[in-house]
Amino acid sequence: MSSENGIRVMIFDNHAIVREGIAKVLGHSGEFEVVGQAGAAFLQVTELRRWPSRS
Repeated sequence: MSSENGIRVMIFDNHAIVREGIAKVLGHSGEFEVVGQAGAAFLQVTELRRWPSRS
């Protein structure tokens, strides 16, 4: 899926299994593109800074 046509999401949760499950569900939906995941708070901030806003 092209990120220009879909909804880009980042998944943040302390539990890897939760992140993986959410990513799998969203990935199969066809409407979302998972562009990043992180668990620890400092990694969340780092990951968010990598992706500019499209607004």
